[in-house]
Amino acid sequence: MLSLIAVTFCVGLNPFATLVIIGVAVGSGLGLDGNVPLDFNFAFERVFLVPMVVLLGLDIVLDKLPVTYGVWGKLTLLVRVAGGGLAGGIVGSGPLGLAPAIFVGTVIALMATVLRSLVIRKMGGRFYGLERLAIGACSDAIAVLTVLATFLSGLLGLAITILVVSAGTWVLARRPS
Repeated sequence: MLSLIAVTFCVGLNPFATLVIIGVAVGSGLGLDGNVPLDFNFAFERVFLVPMVVLLGLDIVLDKLPVTYGVWGKLTLLVRVAGGGLAGGIVGSGPLGLAPAIFVGTVIALMATVLRSLVIRKMGGRFYGLERLAIGACSDAIAVLTVLATFLSGLLGLAITILVVSAGTWVLARRPS
């Protein structure tokens, strides 16, 4: 359950990096102890991972550019939510069952996406137009580091997730100075 929360939160921050890390780690036998439902084995194959790596490269650029981030954000919203369900099914199907894990993963990924968008919007005037680049790059790095930490320890991944949610909530609650 701890890993489910941490990993699906990361999907909301950067779905492509998170799903690639999960796919490579689980596909090479480095995580989840073989508890993955057979229906999700496609997520560990090249036919899924190669396009995700290509989309990751596009996301790193298009999500940060002022000209493209609006359209790219709308296009990737579906990927973030669906990716949360996919990651939820992969990571949490053992303890929760498949359908609840997919639902929880979808909701948590959506919440992370909304938090990220609100923080970017709130920080708009402070970064002189570079808030997308600064916060986008930070959220990408946080997603990667949290997923890797979660494979080491579910509790560590959850702790980082709680820290990130707390920081985001604090930014949103602050009054402009």
